[in-house]
Amino acid sequence: MRKAFAFAAILALLIPCVAQAKPLAWQGWSSDLFEQSKRQNKLVLLDLEAVWCHWCHVMEETTYSDPKVQELLNEHFITVKVDQDANPDLANRYGDWGWPATILYAPDGTEIAKLRGYRDPEAMASILKAFIAEPTPGPSVVTEEPMVASTAMFFSTIQRALLEQHWKESYDTANGGWGSIQKFMHAGSMDYALNMAEAGDATAAKQARQTLDQALKLIDRVDGGMFQYSDKEDWSSPHYEKIMTTQAYALRTYAYASRRFDDPAYAKAADDMARYLMIGEPVIKDPLDLPMAPIE
Repeated sequence: MRKAFAFAAILALLIPCVAQAKPLAWQGWSSDLFEQSKRQNKLVLLDLEAVWCHWCHVMEETTYSDPKVQELLNEHFITVKVDQDANPDLANRYGDWGWPATILYAPDGTEIAKLRGYRDPEAMASILKAFIAEPTPGPSVVTEEPMVASTAMFFSTIQRALLEQHWKESYDTANGGWGSIQKFMHAGSMDYALNMAEAGDATAAKQARQTLDQALKLIDRVDGGMFQYSDKEDWSSPHYEKIMTTQAYALRTYAYASRRFDDPAYAKAADDMARYLMIGEPVIKDPLDLPMAPIE
């Protein structure tokens, strides 16, 4: 009995010492952020996230709740959290880094790191330590060439040929869709494939149908609507965000394809999209009755 009490007493003393980390004091983006950074002699970490982003929530629950990460951030950083949907300026600036996008700044506002996507606690702690020790721009920060507006109204013959070549070469012949990392309904590529199919291109028609068939795996057959993307090449692993633009593109594409190929599976897909978008409203019995603008 005495041994049990002694063990309990020791355990009680140890527990408070285990990872008593101070929660992060997140703040919003502000005009005086870097003045504050200079006064406090701290770096700045921007966590640019989205409410609908799965990995943003995972990173919040794992990485930013990790005691070692919290200790490093509290001591050396001002932590800023921004909803990218509510701040289009930052969203447009860092959209290429996906969500979550993690940007590290020196106190003078210089970008020193741009991190794309989820980082686990161990990786994040290692990154933070590196930039605390040497707060200079890392390899993820490259000089961006200034954008120069074109004076031409149309693509040149060479430009059109290069774009078409890229479109053809980026098609995934094994799994359908354009690109090979994340699978989603790429509206522009599908529009072009369907237009080429309409003009009699048999290869484009085959590619369009393969992609349409595979993308059916992203449709929620219970509640309707299409999940944003799959993180597996075979379209079998949907991430459970339903973005409005995804629904709009998918509804238009499947409704058009159901007419073009006379395929009831595509009509059903369009109906599933309409059903999700019109919750509380009568379900459209025939998605082909929807007003359709021609695809140009």
